[in-house]
Amino acid sequence: MSGTGIMVSKEDFAKLSERTREELLELVTNSINGHIVSENITNNEEEPWEPTDLSSIQAAKFVKGLGEKSRRVLKTILEVGKGEKGEFWCKDVAKKLDIKSESLTGVWSGLTRRIRSVTEDEDACLFDWQPDDNRCDYQGTFHEVTYKNLKKVLNI
Repeated sequence: MSGTGIMVSKEDFAKLSERTREELLELVTNSINGHIVSENITNNEEEPWEPTDLSSIQAAKFVKGLGEKSRRVLKTILEVGKGEKGEFWCKDVAKKLDIKSESLTGVWSGLTRRIRSVTEDEDACLFDWQPDDNRCDYQGTFHEVTYKNLKKVLNI
């Protein structure tokens, strides 16, 4: 993210045409895993999108199918994660990997595709994303069981 942007309230977003909403969400999706953000906005939900609960077997299958870059990013996220849900900031992950946060876009998409494949659930998501305008960053959190099981699979 370049640090510049626009802010649209949920109420104003709902007033936009469907095509305009889709175009805006596509822009967000190209910046970060927009699925979670877009679902919250378009459905006017007050609760955050709940990350998927992966069993230990599903977590092992999930990790086994990851490419090298996705596995490295996931391992870094699990290492920097805090609390029982592995809370992390996108910019902290990028900094630890010595890359720009924008270069993680493909990884977020890949992790989302992988969890949906493993769970056979088209709505599954690995993280809940919450924007923080003060930090100009996004905080991700796992389901607590998924966080624990992924750490176990990767010996963290």
